[in-house]
Amino acid sequence: MNEIIKQFFIYESTLQKAKDIEKDLSWINRYSARIEELNQIRVNIENKDLKTLNEIVETESRAYGWSFYPGEHGKVAEEAFWNLKKLLLNNNLISNRT
Repeated sequence: MNEIIKQFFIYESTLQKAKDIEKDLSWINRYSARIEELNQIRVNIENKDLKTLNEIVETESRAYGWSFYPGEHGKVAEEAFWNLKKLLLNNNLISNRT
């Protein structure tokens, strides 16, 4: 679980940095949405609501799968998400359908 917590912080900081760097309001809003979803992931892990956690991660996977986030900061944020998802999978907190 410590690895997951560490990856939360990495993902959260990359999202915040990307949001701060980004100039385009539509992308800033997308990063804000990712930050809000990360908070929901955290809450659902704490509450052990694995069904909702799985749904949120599935939605986030689609958000990254359908949009290429611009610039190096976008690439780093996407990579941080996929690393978090891999940890959640490896710890059996989500299913492999996402």
